[in-house]
Amino acid sequence: MKPALPLLAIAILLGAGAFQLLRTEAAEPDEPIPALDPTPATATQPEDGVRKPAGEGASRPHATRMADVAGGTGTNWVALNNEANEDLSRDDYESAAAKFRQCVEARPDEPIFRRNLGITLAQLADALADSAEAADRARALEVAAEAVELLEGDEREAVQLRLERWKAAAVTEADFFTYGNDRFELAYDGDRDSLRASEDRILQILDAADQEFRESFGADPLATTGKRLRVVFYRREQFDQVTGLGHWAGGVFDGTVRVPVENLRRQLTTGALERVLRHELLHAFVSAVGGTRVPGWLNEGLAQWVEQPDRRSMAVAAARQRLERQVLFPLSELRRGLSTWEDADAIARAYAQSLALADWIVVHHGESVLFAMVQACGKNSTPEQAFAKRAGFELALVVQDLAESL
Repeated sequence: MKPALPLLAIAILLGAGAFQLLRTEAAEPDEPIPALDPTPATATQPEDGVRKPAGEGASRPHATRMADVAGGTGTNWVALNNEANEDLSRDDYESAAAKFRQCVEARPDEPIFRRNLGITLAQLADALADSAEAADRARALEVAAEAVELLEGDEREAVQLRLERWKAAAVTEADFFTYGNDRFELAYDGDRDSLRASEDRILQILDAADQEFRESFGADPLATTGKRLRVVFYRREQFDQVTGLGHWAGGVFDGTVRVPVENLRRQLTTGALERVLRHELLHAFVSAVGGTRVPGWLNEGLAQWVEQPDRRSMAVAAARQRLERQVLFPLSELRRGLSTWEDADAIARAYAQSLALADWIVVHHGESVLFAMVQACGKNSTPEQAFAKRAGFELALVVQDLAESL
């Protein structure tokens, strides 16, 4: 079963001073690291009595019955397995892993138990890898390595790829200097005087965007997690090595904000760095508030819409111009991550449509509707339901209105 893996949010610089958002193509060695969905699935009871997680292709632990486990004789391992699933529903990875481990130790040949422990360890490694604490990031490597041994197929490959990237990051960042406040940790080469001299300015940009997004979402993800968000600045070649991305990438959020910096003074003066930081921080909020259910068009459309308020009208005009005399994509095609697309022109049109659609919704229905649509995803609802509740008609009609306006 191929896992449903949320994709990374990537900022791409196109040409001199131009800034657009795209995503990378999938399933290549130089791809960004996939991430397993940390949200447990709701178990369903099919006709054969075997409980499996809802959601086709979801990389989530299985809830089981006695009959599902070969040779089940009334021991409590099945019940313990399902208790661990409940722990996962509360994001208690440590407790879930401990219980799944007991199941594996008691029944080492049971594939359900092995897979459940592997998936849980992969999710725990994801959480540890995002930590500002070096000890947590080091432990993430150990936990992910164990997950690789337990998983199979595409799931194993996805975790192995993340492990390799985390190892590369650990080597690259071993001597990085760190500086921050109670919400953000900056990390960069300690010998880069320009970054050290600009630390406070960079934190001001992040703090301002953070306050703005907290008010817009009505949520404070950093306070909820109790962890600072890491923002790592690399030389271009370091960024390429750690992320596996090319020179077109201007930044990425994979649980950590990663940004290549060459000419910091110019990037600060032109506002390019601020745009990247705002864009990637918005993705961090979307991930925390809406989870993996947020469709690609909404995630990227909103990120583009907030990244440059003073030049937003120009960006929207350029997006609309790109869409002229084009057939717009139905929302169903823009639901998945755009990094799985391969056609460069289609990708560019998809991002343009995402921005134009986000702006159309704001202009005709209010900015708060966009944020409510993200929030709905984190509450087992959908953007379509949230929009219909606010606007009184279906979201699909907005695409028609947008097309007619071009």
